[in-house]
Amino acid sequence: MIFSIAACGAVIAPSLYFVGLTHASASDAALIANGEVLFSVLLAGIFFGERLRAVGWIAILLVLAGMVIITTNLDFTSFTLQQIHYKDMLLILSMLFWALDNNLSRYLAQKMNVASIVQIKSAIGGIMLLVIALLVFRVDINIEPDQVIPILVVGSVGFAASLYFFLQGLKRIGTVRTITIFSMSSVFGLVAASIFLAEQIDWHHVVAAGIMILGVCLVSRKETVVSPAR
Repeated sequence: MIFSIAACGAVIAPSLYFVGLTHASASDAALIANGEVLFSVLLAGIFFGERLRAVGWIAILLVLAGMVIITTNLDFTSFTLQQIHYKDMLLILSMLFWALDNNLSRYLAQKMNVASIVQIKSAIGGIMLLVIALLVFRVDINIEPDQVIPILVVGSVGFAASLYFFLQGLKRIGTVRTITIFSMSSVFGLVAASIFLAEQIDWHHVVAAGIMILGVCLVSRKETVVSPAR
């Protein structure tokens, strides 16, 4: 099971995603990335019987709407989705594999220690991706000494710590609520970009954040998601 999770979420999905990025525009990729939420919710219903009530679907739609506003800036003129390319399909497939990874991770988190899952998954995925990068894409790895510490910090905080808390969420509150709340990362990223990179926050960003927060509040209510009896 752990090898399946590592293969889906740490190897296949990112490989498909980055190959797809060689064709898709950044705006298209950002919009397609919202599909992970929808795929995760649908697979949660298939694998775990998590069913959304009407208010739950409204919450999901609110979150997706907010994510679309943030990722597109309400500028749809540069989109190329009307001319679907096979690499666009690779991006969609990557979202499906990440959604599959989310649901399989929830199952495994009920069976073994979350910290162990993070360690094993990271090790398997890291080794396999390194092999693919060197042998398939022939990436020239050239790391300067002053880049080592930032890379370690990003890897430990941005990947390991976030993955640990994400799996804890899957274990404790289920896939639907976890992936919906996780989608707030786009809002946090927006705020961080404003603080650290001095990027401007426009009115539609504020509106989108408000819509997403409302959706997350709705989906967090106990009566929103119907979980199967254990």
